[in-house]
Amino acid sequence: MHWYQVKLSGKAGTNSCEAKLARPEVVSDLSKYLEQVGKNGVIARGYGNSYADQSLNNGGAVIQCDRLDRIYSFDEATGELVCEAGMTLTKITEIFLNRGFVFPFVYNSDKISLAEAISTNINLFEDGNLLPISQKLNWLEVCLSDGKIVKTSKDENVELFNAVVGGMGLLGIITKVSINLNKAAVNSVKLNYQTSAGVEDLLKKIEDGKDKAVYLSSKIDVNSDKNRIGEGVVLSVQMSDEPGLNESNKKLCMFKKFAFSHQRLLSLKSFRKLYHKTIKMFKPRVLTIENFIREINVYSISKFNRVYQISIAFSKENAVDFLTKILTDMADRQLGPNAINPCRVTLEPVCKDSNVYLSVEKDGYVLNLDFIHQKGILEYLRCLLDMSIEAKCQVLLNNDSLLDKNCVEYMYSKFDLFKNIKNKYDKLGKFKSDFSKRLFGENIDE
Repeated sequence: MHWYQVKLSGKAGTNSCEAKLARPEVVSDLSKYLEQVGKNGVIARGYGNSYADQSLNNGGAVIQCDRLDRIYSFDEATGELVCEAGMTLTKITEIFLNRGFVFPFVYNSDKISLAEAISTNINLFEDGNLLPISQKLNWLEVCLSDGKIVKTSKDENVELFNAVVGGMGLLGIITKVSINLNKAAVNSVKLNYQTSAGVEDLLKKIEDGKDKAVYLSSKIDVNSDKNRIGEGVVLSVQMSDEPGLNESNKKLCMFKKFAFSHQRLLSLKSFRKLYHKTIKMFKPRVLTIENFIREINVYSISKFNRVYQISIAFSKENAVDFLTKILTDMADRQLGPNAINPCRVTLEPVCKDSNVYLSVEKDGYVLNLDFIHQKGILEYLRCLLDMSIEAKCQVLLNNDSLLDKNCVEYMYSKFDLFKNIKNKYDKLGKFKSDFSKRLFGENIDE
């Protein structure tokens, strides 16, 4: 058993820690590592995708699970895959595409493991239907604090299942997963781009784009002109029987890759204007599935330079008013010497999960706001947090850097139930992170 003293950071570079790190080769070693964990606890870590402190544990232990990625079985008739949870989403599609199956398309999927996707209960598209990953799962196996591995599903050890999914790794280490892949009858996808003229038009195009979609996202052009609030581009992707291109538009790819690799430029109004002008020129394209996956991964940033993200979920009924208020406020703050400029603003549909304890509780949308570290940014993020509370929205946990216990209790109606289940299955409080210490304090019973 080997532990290494290392310095780790979140994806965005705003949070870091000193911790002991282990990288087990096989699942059977986990119990031995857990026996060696001290009073400062342990948290599992995949590829470090969370922006802030979700997979950090200062002064404690971190178990990196990227090597736990073996495949156990695959059923060609049903599409059921049984594998270890360190397997990345892209790798699954690369292996099974030739057999006619894919994992639902997810941005940055080459750096997201199954365990990370489950721990944040990500949303997935399946033939135009948006659903949480919990609904794709058949069962999980979880290594608890005593080293025992427990099988859990929607029908077996249900309360554990509902706490582990979306539970940010605070119940145990997900070791094995059974999940159904999507059938891919064709090997190409069609990318359709539509520009929006305002907030209501943006929301309408997102709803229209969901029809038969296998992937959907939108980028909002945030500017200081209040007459243009809500302008942006909606990308909707459907399966296609047309022959797909094996190469992307190289000029567009180079521009987007450059932009995403230089986040500080995207926080400059003039460059952001050029960026959005460029993506509005995109024409419908048909790509092979392999090329499309490469395209949505090539723009992802493996490591940011001090970027904060706040992701706000709000209901469809509240969408026009809340989105208009947020975008108008952001436009106002881009004026003057102390301007606050976002480097990226995206809007995506989201669906509720009534069973999972720490999950989105209303069907609607998620507004993702990325900001480069700058003077006054933390104060503005707290202002956005206050606006979210006032509008009865939820700030998602997976990239959050500000939420405290009171905020989470207000936004997540089943938070107390989650704490009770954690106390039941992790009586010694062995699984903890800087994120959990921020939410619960050192003693979760408090």
